[in-house]
Amino acid sequence: MGDLFLTLVTFFPLLGAVLLLFVPRNQHDTIKGVTLIISFITLLISFAVYQFFDPHASGMQFEWTSLGAFPRYSLSSGYRRHLLLLIVLTTVLTVLCVLASWNSITHGVKVSIFRCCSYRPA
Repeated sequence: MGDLFLTLVTFFPLLGAVLLLFVPRNQHDTIKGVTLIISFITLLISFAVYQFFDPHASGMQFEWTSLGAFPRYSLSSGYRRHLLLLIVLTTVLTVLCVLASWNSITHGVKVSIFRCCSYRPA
């Protein structure tokens, strides 16, 4: 179950950024609203990952490896406690930054919000 949440917390903001590509550039409130919703859902997912995390286990948790169509290039990921805390902190700060910039960003809204949604340190 934690593997699903790991995948969601990693790729859900990217899905939101792709969704924002289809919103017209002049609809600032819609862009900001969708961004806030995506960021808040990602925050909730990161809290769910934290709930499933076992602090007494050693090593990586929620590990997964994807070989996909190209077995030569694999994608693997997992969390340790300190990384999980940074992911939760990042999702909290993303929501706070979206709320703090609600009225201050008036030009280049779509570009600024797209950068906010597409950047993930995971």
